[in-house]
Amino acid sequence: VISLCGGFDYEAAVTDDGHLWTWGDGSEGQLGHGDTNSFPAPRKVEYFRHPQRHPIVYVSCGTQHSAAIDAYGTVYTWGNNKEGQLGQGTTTNTCVPAPVDVDGKGGVCARVHCGRDYTLFEMVEGGTHTTHTNPPTDTPTPNSSAAEQPPATEELNTHTHTY
Repeated sequence: VISLCGGFDYEAAVTDDGHLWTWGDGSEGQLGHGDTNSFPAPRKVEYFRHPQRHPIVYVSCGTQHSAAIDAYGTVYTWGNNKEGQLGQGTTTNTCVPAPVDVDGKGGVCARVHCGRDYTLFEMVEGGTHTTHTNPPTDTPTPNSSAAEQPPATEELNTHTHTY
């Protein structure tokens, strides 16, 4: 296992052969199996077995959404998207991994971190991007346009990562 994470009642692992495995609660599609079923044991995510897809090298689990990076730095997201945390330009949940153009320029993603209702992307070329329909400076309202149309990922002005 080269990457492992846990969300709210579910887990994901990437094996050294580039396969992604998920198990646990799938109620929001966070397992990536194309449905909202739950699985008590690890199950390979079939989306990444297609011959045109590249091996997965990293996975991150949020509360009820997931993200993975392939060997070429393409990032994929799936699961709960009520706050636009998948970065796919909607607030619709998805049960199947979908590629995300993080910076709008086809940039290469080095790392991805899923939180409760956001996703943070670290780019190889530098810079950090995040997805969220209601950034901390906003005061969301149930009928706000921000809740309906998530903005494109935004570059942060500060970078404070310690490894």
